[in-house]
Amino acid sequence: MFKGGIADKLGNGYESKWIVKYLLLLVSGKSDWFKFEGLDTEYDGFEFACEIDGRTEWYQTKNNCSNGNWSINALESKGVLKAFANRLDNDPNAHCFFVSQDNAKDFRTLSEKSRIANDLSQLEANLSEKQAEALTELKKHWGVNGATLFDWLNRSIVEIFPERELDTFIECHGDLYFKDGKGTYSFLRGILEENFNAKLTTDELRDQILKKGTLIFQSWLFDSTLKNKIEEETEAYLDSYLPFGFSGKVIERQTENDVVDVILNQQSDIDIVFITGSAGVGKSGINRGVLNKLVDKGIPVLAFRIDQFLSCNNKEELGFQITGRQESPVTTLKTLSPNDESVLFIDQVDSVSDISGRGGNVKRVLFRLLEDAKSFGTVKVVMSCRTFDLNNDARLKDIYDQDSVSNIEVPQLDWDTEIQPLLEEKGVEIQQLTDKQKQLLNPNPV
Repeated sequence: MFKGGIADKLGNGYESKWIVKYLLLLVSGKSDWFKFEGLDTEYDGFEFACEIDGRTEWYQTKNNCSNGNWSINALESKGVLKAFANRLDNDPNAHCFFVSQDNAKDFRTLSEKSRIANDLSQLEANLSEKQAEALTELKKHWGVNGATLFDWLNRSIVEIFPERELDTFIECHGDLYFKDGKGTYSFLRGILEENFNAKLTTDELRDQILKKGTLIFQSWLFDSTLKNKIEEETEAYLDSYLPFGFSGKVIERQTENDVVDVILNQQSDIDIVFITGSAGVGKSGINRGVLNKLVDKGIPVLAFRIDQFLSCNNKEELGFQITGRQESPVTTLKTLSPNDESVLFIDQVDSVSDISGRGGNVKRVLFRLLEDAKSFGTVKVVMSCRTFDLNNDARLKDIYDQDSVSNIEVPQLDWDTEIQPLLEEKGVEIQQLTDKQKQLLNPNPV
């Protein structure tokens, strides 16, 4: 009976992929323990539980809802609300997660707003009429007082996660932790079948993986040359441009600080930053300034010009040409900085735009790098591109329109506050300059 239950649960690709995702977190040490399909009554209604940062998390996963949205009644009919109530009532440390490709709009809104409000009355005061009706319906199903209802909502989390993103997560983290990670999903799925009702720790799971020998752990933790290699590639990128400045002096622009502030803002969900501007506006100078500031702050950075790799057909080939490692450059950065923020800096993105007519396979590689970075979470991406190309390339514009993307436009150099002070510092007689010479120094004045 048990074996049939396991096969039935793991037979659903979406649910089993979500469970494998958390096995990968256990491999990394980000989860303290993991237990799949326990026989204890506390596991009724949940696929698995794990402990992360001292709190117990319980997961119920459903692929899709027939009408595209899990209403309060739909969650009740599937036993989700009952399972949540049992856990939340019996364990004040428990947090219950409902995961699906489809939204649970009302339940998600109520739980998210509860974590912003200070108490139930404040929550109720900030609900729409429809949301208030959903709250009343939820209270009826749970049958608890207001204080308990508010507490349970605080500890209920809804995650909407497309299956494609799950596939990307498993592939990326498989490549990160194992030498040939292509079989990660099927291998770890097998591990699950052998550990039904067993509580696994990181050490126990790693030991099982080592003993089987199917997947071989990466040795990147012991690669002392990786940091130097990435630094060398970023220096090579900077050296690909002509010398900057005027007699050793470079104008420091506020735009550089604006970009760095967005990248390092821990309270923001921004994970992609576009640096845009018209031709000749000084994007290259901004790029250099941003990179130097990030390096000074100790942020690992890998920078390259995509126009130098137009013949690359996949991310592994691109990575090999840049770092000598046959893996995605995003994986290389994550390897160097597993838990902290790092930055992938891609210049000359306009060279693969629709306007350039030179996209080919490398453009698909570029978008795959963005997916990899999003999957890892700690790798931010900065892309430098002409404004015209960004506005006239359908796929780039789709990226730009996402909530997690920011665009910082590089303004023209200002004559009074930037150009003239530099010229005067270098002893140039401003009054002797002709209008034509001024035009050459500032070809696109605002």
